Amino acid sequence: MDLNKLLHHHQRALIQRGDAASPEARRWAGLSADYYAERISQARSALGREDRFTWARAQRGIVACG
Repeated sequence: MDLNKLLHHHQRALIQRGDAASPEARRWAGLSADYYAERISQARSALGREDRFTWARAQRGIVACG
């Protein structure tokens, strides 16, 4: 899966987490977001991009605070 598709799936998981009606649905969407965040980090690393911080955690934090 290319980086754009991974980013798309990650964003959808974050949206689903924010829109989830039940704790189990939020948990599942959070796990999905974590999975795609890890895949994005791996893809960026393979492209020679090293993050100075874990941007995926920052993205999740935006949803958690919102």
